[in-house]
Amino acid sequence: MKNFTAIILAIAMIVTMAYATVALAEDRSLEAQVTRVEQRTDRNGVEYTMAIVKFKNVLNGAEYDKEIPLMFFGSKNDDKAKSLAVGDAINAIVNYRKLTDGRESFSLQAWK
Repeated sequence: MKNFTAIILAIAMIVTMAYATVALAEDRSLEAQVTRVEQRTDRNGVEYTMAIVKFKNVLNGAEYDKEIPLMFFGSKNDDKAKSLAVGDAINAIVNYRKLTDGRESFSLQAWK
């Protein structure tokens, strides 16, 4: 019986690890330009702001423009976030997240 339980537990752990979506996160300094801003409400009725920001990225020596959503949640969704407009420059510390499916996003940590 102990062997059977150990096998079931091992299978459950392997399945859980195979299907888990892992987000790798790190803090970054961001200097970017706003290309779109939306005020949204989450499923709990709490307002937040989402801004799409464009910034320069470098890959193997090639520089290109990249657009990623920047989210303003909770106390970070202040008057400054709500007053953002297309074309505004953002200078902030953000939390960068990349999911295993390739999606990326930023969350505001602090304004510079």
